[in-house]
Amino acid sequence: MKKRNNAKKQIKQKKPEKVAQAAEVTAAAEPETVESRPEEKEATPQAGKAETAEPETAESRPEAKEKASSAGPEKKERDGEETTRELWMGEEEDISQSLQEELQKKLQESPDLTAGNRFYGHDVRQHDKEPKKRIRPLKVILILLAVILALMLLAVAAFALISSRGKSELLRKKESDVEFRVPDKVDAKIADENTGDVIYKGKKYCYNDKVTSILCMGIDREELNTTGSVGAGDSGQADSLFLLVIDTETGKTTIISISRDSMVDVNVYSNTGSYLNTEKLQLCLAYTYGDGREMSCENTVRSVSRLLYGIPINSYAAIDLSAIPVLNDAVGGVEVTVLEDLTIKDPSLTAGERILLRGQQAEWYVRSRLVEEKEATADANNLRMERQKQYLSAFAHKVLQASKEDMTLPITLYDVASDYMVTDVSAAKVAYLASLMVQKGFDASSILTVPGESTMGETYAEFHVDEEALYEMILDVFYTEQVQ
Repeated sequence: MKKRNNAKKQIKQKKPEKVAQAAEVTAAAEPETVESRPEEKEATPQAGKAETAEPETAESRPEAKEKASSAGPEKKERDGEETTRELWMGEEEDISQSLQEELQKKLQESPDLTAGNRFYGHDVRQHDKEPKKRIRPLKVILILLAVILALMLLAVAAFALISSRGKSELLRKKESDVEFRVPDKVDAKIADENTGDVIYKGKKYCYNDKVTSILCMGIDREELNTTGSVGAGDSGQADSLFLLVIDTETGKTTIISISRDSMVDVNVYSNTGSYLNTEKLQLCLAYTYGDGREMSCENTVRSVSRLLYGIPINSYAAIDLSAIPVLNDAVGGVEVTVLEDLTIKDPSLTAGERILLRGQQAEWYVRSRLVEEKEATADANNLRMERQKQYLSAFAHKVLQASKEDMTLPITLYDVASDYMVTDVSAAKVAYLASLMVQKGFDASSILTVPGESTMGETYAEFHVDEEALYEMILDVFYTEQVQ
């Protein structure tokens, strides 16, 4: 702005000088008249002699001579004004161009106004705007597909990483005070106490250290104990027990159904949590002698390991009754053929009917024994266990089929169950197990039942295992025969 003001002052200062120059130019450029040109005067008489009719000249017309002499000063003044105007206009154009060049120089030197070769003011040199590029719909679709593909690959990579970590966690040995042993009435002996290798009927069997197991427990409480009390009977009982066994080398999955009435050594604790003794009790009571959470789970794991002749159990998971309807509906319900008449609980649960279990129906189907526990027959729990195996097989089949389309489903179910569950099974373990089961498949033939016989005790039903049949099952699931 200062330069522009200075330029204006210069114009004002130069105006008088220019006016004087213009006057001089005007005087120098005074139009010649007939009187000012002697040669014209001499030529005129001669030309008149040659012509027969003498033409009128300026000298012969007094009025024309007076008009020419009077027009001379007006023309001089007009020519002087035009010359002055041209000089002023030229000077203003020079100053305008100077200001414009100075402005462009400032804009180029300023980092705030010129960023990324872009001009944020009005460029007097540019009048045409560049047309905006239009993004084609096909290009947008391709970009979206690329982003989706990248996210899918990222999810697969994350799932693979979690699965890899889960494998190492599953194979980690838990500390246990239970040692390998062989049944008293079976022709077998321990070949190596450290590895668990045995000799059975003259053949050597090596314990498969690639096998991992998870004890799954269903607790007969609407909500797991949160008080932490021990031995007060508030913890509930392990109403259903399944041992999930996975060979991480081959991917083979086996589920062993264990009767809650199985008679086994159980650690008994006082209300303060002090160890009292070990008694032969129903397996379901092992959970009662605990805090209703981790301690109860660990006590039940210990008793199941004793039942299976010292086989180590790597992990556990206990869920309450409220989880059954939630998990059932999370997969869209489970379809079964009703094995026995349960219309006392639900009119639609008629024997032989094919039905899609929804909500509370699922809990009734897997839990009902139709009679009170004190009035239960010896095989009442066995009938319920058949329904539980049927439901579990149908549930697992539906989850595995859906996991082929959505590999994150097992993790989703894990998150859903977490509010109703006590477990030391991490999401990484679940991801790894799910990937194995999806690859290798699973069917009802993979569900086994601990062999034995149910009888009525003094008060409650008791289940006594068939030691030789159970031991052969253990050798088949947890061992490999050494070929000599």
